[in-house]
Amino acid sequence: MLLGVMGDTHDVDESIIFKIARDLQNRGAQMIINPGDIEKQHLRTDLFSGLPVVCALTRQQQFDPAFTFPPPGWVYTRPGNSMISEQDKMNEVMANTIASKLAIANRIVHLGEVVVYVGHERSADVLKNAPKFNEFINLLNQVYDGVRFVFTGHTHHQFLIQRSGFSWINPGSVWPMFFDYEYALVNTVNGEIVFTRLPQTVTNIKPQTVGIISDTGNISDRDSQFWCQLAIEFRERDVSVVIIDGSFSPADIGRPELENFQVFYNLLSDDADKSDKPANWHLIPSHNPVLEICSHYFLIQHKLGLDLDGKTEVEMIDLIRDQSKRYRHIDIVICGSIHDALFEEQQEVMIINPGDARNHRKFVTICFPRCEVTFSTVRLGENRT
Repeated sequence: MLLGVMGDTHDVDESIIFKIARDLQNRGAQMIINPGDIEKQHLRTDLFSGLPVVCALTRQQQFDPAFTFPPPGWVYTRPGNSMISEQDKMNEVMANTIASKLAIANRIVHLGEVVVYVGHERSADVLKNAPKFNEFINLLNQVYDGVRFVFTGHTHHQFLIQRSGFSWINPGSVWPMFFDYEYALVNTVNGEIVFTRLPQTVTNIKPQTVGIISDTGNISDRDSQFWCQLAIEFRERDVSVVIIDGSFSPADIGRPELENFQVFYNLLSDDADKSDKPANWHLIPSHNPVLEICSHYFLIQHKLGLDLDGKTEVEMIDLIRDQSKRYRHIDIVICGSIHDALFEEQQEVMIINPGDARNHRKFVTICFPRCEVTFSTVRLGENRT
C-alpha cells in the first residue's frame, strides 16, 4: 500500500492541501495519513481527493464538537482512553503505566496486514527528551510489537528514525516553516520512504539526482549482483552523481557497473587509493570532505553517524553546529557507520545517513532542485538459488 503523509496544515490555504493531495494521488497514494494539527475547516473529503484519511486528533480537539465524528471514509486516532488489558488489571499495574499503554493503543491502526501508529506530539520527545523517546519505544513494543511505521507531527520539520524494525516518520509541515510545503510518501510493501515538498520559489537550478550509499564493506563477496542491481536502481531514478560514504572496499574502486556515473568515494584512513582508477571516480579528500553538487554543499563525515546515534534533535543541532564552524556553507551532511537510516531536517542543514548497504542493501537518492529525499533498498538480482 502507498500512504501519502501530510500534517500540521493549521490555517494553510486549502488550495495547497488540495494540490498536495492531488500530487500524492498521482503518485499512487491509496490513503492519507495526517499526524495532527488539522483545522476544522479542512475536514472535507474533496480537499484530500476523496482518498480515505487516518487523522490524529490533538488533546484539545478530542473535546471539540466539530471533531466528534470523522468525515465519510476517515478514521480518527485519539489521545486518552481505551481498554485496559486483563493482565494489567490482575497485576495491578501502576496507573501511569496503564495510561501510557492506553495512549499508545488508541493511536494504533491496522491497514490490512500493516500496523501503524498515528499520533501527534510524540515528535517532541525526539526533539529534546531522550528518556521519553526510549520509554515510548519500549511501551510500543509491549503493546504492539508488530508496528511497522510510526507517524507523528507537531515539530514542523521532517525526520526519519529507524529502530527495532520500524520507521518513525515526521512528514514535516504543510504550513510552511523551514522548507516550503512538506509531505511524504510511504510504500508499506518495500519500505521505501520519500520526503518531498512543494517549493514556494522558482529556481534556475538544473534538475539533477544524486545517489548515496554507505558501509558497503565486502558486499562484492557476499552478493556478486549487488553493483549491477544498484546501477539499475540509479538509472531508473535518473541518478548522475554517486556518493559512497565510507566503509568502502578499495577493491571496488572503478566498478564497471558505475561507469556512466560520476562517483565520489570516501576511504578509511588506513585504506590506499587506486592509481589506475577510471576518470569518473574521484576520491573525497579527507582534509576537505566537501562536495558542491547542484548548488548545494555536501559534507561527507562517515564516522559522524556514531556520534549522532541515539541523540535528540537538540543534541544533533549542537554537533552539526560544530561542523558548520569548521566547514562553512554546508547544506547537507552525509554520514554512516550504523545500520539504521537517519534523516534529520534542521533549519539550515539536512543530515542523511542512508543506512547500511552491506547487510541491509539501503541507499538514498536526492532529487534537485526540489530536494526530494528517498530512502530505499536495492532489489535482489535474478537467478538466485
